[in-house]
Amino acid sequence: MATSPAPARRVVICGGGVVRACMAYFFSTHPTSPTIPTLIEKSSPACAASGKAAGFLSLDRCGTTPALFALARASFALHRYLAATLDSESAYGFRPIHTLSICLPTHPDPAAAACPPPHPKLLKV
Repeated sequence: MATSPAPARRVVICGGGVVRACMAYFFSTHPTSPTIPTLIEKSSPACAASGKAAGFLSLDRCGTTPALFALARASFALHRYLAATLDSESAYGFRPIHTLSICLPTHPDPAAAACPPPHPKLLKV
């Protein structure tokens, strides 16, 4: 006796920023667990932090713990996947760029400087 496929789940997502939009996308495209997302935003999509950051993603600003670094690497891999899947450059203008960030201490004592600690990968020269 064949079993009928499970009905699609419905989920409500509050917030229309980049993180919630990605959640809605992945919920709606999951191959084994069909989900119909409803995204609710009080104003307009990307109206707060997502819209002000101009798509800025920085791998070296993810903290220095192994768990956060692994999470950041996974996040960047998902961004690459989405960019390839959705033809990001022509669809919505996303493209990766390489930058260099240099933080110079303004205080004579580097330990007292406001600069964040360098990423462990940058210490290996």
